[in-house]
Amino acid sequence: MKMKLMVDSTSQIPLEYLQKNKTSVLEINVAVNGEMKKELSEVDINKFMEIFPSLEPFPTTSFASPHQALELFEEIIEEGHKEILYPFMTPKISNQVNSVRIASKRVSDKLKIHYYPTQLAGPSQAPFIFTANQMLEENKTIDEIFKQFDTIKNLIYTIGFSNDFENLFKSGKIKRTLPISLATTLFKIKPIYKVKLDEGVLGFGGGLGYEGAIRNMVSEIRKKTSIEVDYNLIILHSGAPELAEKLERKIKNTLEINETFHWQISSAIIVSVGIGAVMAAVFPIM
Repeated sequence: MKMKLMVDSTSQIPLEYLQKNKTSVLEINVAVNGEMKKELSEVDINKFMEIFPSLEPFPTTSFASPHQALELFEEIIEEGHKEILYPFMTPKISNQVNSVRIASKRVSDKLKIHYYPTQLAGPSQAPFIFTANQMLEENKTIDEIFKQFDTIKNLIYTIGFSNDFENLFKSGKIKRTLPISLATTLFKIKPIYKVKLDEGVLGFGGGLGYEGAIRNMVSEIRKKTSIEVDYNLIILHSGAPELAEKLERKIKNTLEINETFHWQISSAIIVSVGIGAVMAAVFPIM
């Protein structure tokens, strides 16, 4: 039977897409009002965004447990699959893969797992699933798929901005200091971050207001892309559709885009970037 694809929910791929393409997802957990929930299947994203500003205690996230991974494996086995392709974040970014490795020992006689370290995080992981879906339909081998993964990983670029620094402070992504607090308040600086190989999400800089942030992001995308490559685009946001549309238009004025995917940022990522965040990921067409 066809190999099963598995991905972490941090890839930001919507549950609807995953279900339609029969891709299994290992969901990380979000603590909402003291209750731990799976971030895609158990959190209503619209309701979460509604209550997020007033949540106390501040939401926290945690990796899927080995038990959760084992439950997912048992479902995959029941479907009749004997192999899994799992493009994962490297341990330098996330230890999520450890839960998978622990759980896999319990089903090693029934399932073979092909691990691929994407070295990327967030929506930068999504193109690996798109690529694998297409190549599996074409009956390509694991070696051929991994070779293609090696080619595209250096051509994927993700960048985003938050409405303010508050959630980055709360989540510990950035240390709160008086100079940063004053600068962000006085000059309305929007923090910009990008996804880098083997380092995950990193602070990149800032933009003066939304216009400045979008201008700086588009400038970076222009530098990181090539006119010799055809690209698709993923646009994500957390309660900021107009800003997302503006960013999309600006990118398309600069770069030829074949297809655009519009997604909401998941609850676990909102914990870090807050409401009003916008992200863009460009990736090559096969």
